[in-house]
Amino acid sequence: LLAGDVDAILFPEDAVQVWSHRAGVDNRIVPVGPSMAAFDRVVVLNRSRANLLQPIERAIRMMKSDGTISELQRRFGISQYVPPPPVLTVAKPVVGPGEDRVPYYELDETGNLGGFAIEAFRDLAALAQLEYQFRDVSFPEMLEGPRSDSFDIVPLLATSPDRPQSMDYSIPIENFTVSAFVRSEDVPNYPTIAMLHGRRIGAVGGTFAARQLAID
Repeated sequence: LLAGDVDAILFPEDAVQVWSHRAGVDNRIVPVGPSMAAFDRVVVLNRSRANLLQPIERAIRMMKSDGTISELQRRFGISQYVPPPPVLTVAKPVVGPGEDRVPYYELDETGNLGGFAIEAFRDLAALAQLEYQFRDVSFPEMLEGPRSDSFDIVPLLATSPDRPQSMDYSIPIENFTVSAFVRSEDVPNYPTIAMLHGRRIGAVGGTFAARQLAID
């Protein structure tokens, strides 16, 4: 399609969403018009296993009602195309006094949320002519990334190979490094970072640093 060999393709929408996203071309392929057909995907049993149908269907209903199916679809990037709304919803983390993520998300003297991430997005949105509104979300929600039923954009988030496949990354706004810090008077005790092995090391839960400590 992108090579120009054909003008359109007919294919299951969710599959196109997944492979075009993984190929980094999902911004160049969109469905046109209403769906031409719709089908159900089901668990298929041999007729000799008909006695298993009832417990399997009960399990399917439970997985739908408790969100298991939705979570699996999110994890594997399975979704239907949703046209962008006229007003985008942008995640804004809820922070209280002393909970700032300085300098990216911090409260100003009037208690309003600002910081590098918020101000950078405001400038970006003006240049890109985006209509948007902020929505308060928790940090864990924001780290999970955008969902069609919650918000469309996270102003600033670190890339990670374990992020869900249901989001697209822009080119980097900035980069950062994660380093180990010690008291200045203790520097001679740690000529290499390997010398920290077995020492007590702190990290903020849910961050790359915390995950790295869990691995090490």
